[in-house]
Amino acid sequence: MKYPSICLLILVMPVTFAAYRQPIKCYKCDGNNEECSLTAMHADIEKYTVDCVRDYQKCITIVMEQSGRKLVTKKCANDSICRKDIGRCDGSVRSTGGGRKTERLCTAWCCKDYMCNNASLLSPAHLVMVLAFKFVALV
Repeated sequence: MKYPSICLLILVMPVTFAAYRQPIKCYKCDGNNEECSLTAMHADIEKYTVDCVRDYQKCITIVMEQSGRKLVTKKCANDSICRKDIGRCDGSVRSTGGGRKTERLCTAWCCKDYMCNNASLLSPAHLVMVLAFKFVALV
């Protein structure tokens, strides 16, 4: 090997960068739709944000309907938590309109940007963005 120190550097650098990556910050909230609204959270930003620990590099938002009330949970997550909580929400629907329509009782999504879990409902813009990224990944 002509340059062993360069080879060692190439092998060690990715591990070093992964070990020293900055933690992300997420919104944290457990409450109803009003308590976890963006307006309420921004009124006391220190109370409603948290620096995630190193192994939790995603934010998650879970919106559930229980006894006619919307309950919102926002917190730090990792891939395992995202898969588990999103999987838990899949299939949780109820029939409305005499069985002609269904309504989701639980929605969950994860994101991996700084304070990205600010929305309490998945908007059409989120859906378009996700579909666009999936399309670009296929091309």
